[in-house]
Amino acid sequence: MIVLKFGGSSVADSERLDKVANIIKSHAVNDRVTVVVSAFGNTTNLLTTALQSASIQDKEYLDSLESVFAKVDAISTGLELSEATTKGITRYKEELTKMLEGVFLTREAGPRITDKILGTGELFSSLLLAEKLNNSGSKAIWKNSYNFIQVSDENGEKKVMQKPSYRLMQSLLEHEEILVLPGFIASTENGVPTTLGRGGSDFSAALFSAGLEAKELYVYTDVSGIYTADPRLVKQA
Repeated sequence: MIVLKFGGSSVADSERLDKVANIIKSHAVNDRVTVVVSAFGNTTNLLTTALQSASIQDKEYLDSLESVFAKVDAISTGLELSEATTKGITRYKEELTKMLEGVFLTREAGPRITDKILGTGELFSSLLLAEKLNNSGSKAIWKNSYNFIQVSDENGEKKVMQKPSYRLMQSLLEHEEILVLPGFIASTENGVPTTLGRGGSDFSAALFSAGLEAKELYVYTDVSGIYTADPRLVKQA
């Protein structure tokens, strides 16, 4: 078993999703593969903007929401979606719309609703990546990380409950197909959706790697190595 993690910029559009699928398929020739993926590039930022706008009753939150949906639709268009994936995408769109409407009407965005809204991007990306793999001849199944990563949330401080999480992950070993899971998201021991915080998808991948006793964890990004600074800002980095 190996675990592959792909960041948002790696799955930012259909062309990049094609490249990611090819990387996954190349690994799957010799190994069982579990994939953890971030939200499509800039999706979490758009959801954050939508949440902030809705909380002050600024109707511009709808523009950010539509940008998220447009990104999802653009990638969906090139895929033959299964009935289950179509239902999943529709469900998460409807839930996201209703949650933001609620924030707009109440001017309140508590930690629970915030986590659920911000975690929706990973649900979209993981569902569509699994579908991409199946469209291209691989056998992949989608699983929801909510069901496998548990955190305690005491006094606003989140801590991963490693032993219970690892026990839950054991059921994933029953599957021979490529496993695709959303990064970033988790649940409390009472089943309340939550997140691991910004940048949490790398942490998700590390947790699945440990829980599944993977022999290797690969973290893919869109830069060619380790830089001394942000290469988009510092050319000599």
